[in-house]
Amino acid sequence: MTDTVKMVDAQGRVLQTPDREFLRAIQTPQGFRREVLERAYASGASATDDAGLVERNGGHVRVVEGDHRALKITSPLDLAVATALLQDGRHGR
Repeated sequence: MTDTVKMVDAQGRVLQTPDREFLRAIQTPQGFRREVLERAYASGASATDDAGLVERNGGHVRVVEGDHRALKITSPLDLAVATALLQDGRHGR
C-alpha cells in the first residue's frame, strides 16, 4: 500500500494512523468457490466486497498477489487509464 491511511471522526479530525505494514489495498473482483459465495450472499449481510461478505459469514480469506493493471472501472478517469494501458500493450507487440 502506497497511500497513508487515516482513521477520522465524523468531523474529519484524524484519530489514528494505522501501521501500513499490515494494510493491503484489495482488488476486485475476488475469487471464491461458488458455494461459499452463494452462501455469503444468501445470508443477507452487507459488505463493500465479496471478501467482506465471506468474512462476515465466518469464512477465511487469504490475500494473493494481484496486478496493478487489473483495474476496477468506476469512474471516467479509471476508463481513461485502462484505455491507455490497452493502447500501450498493443503498440509494444
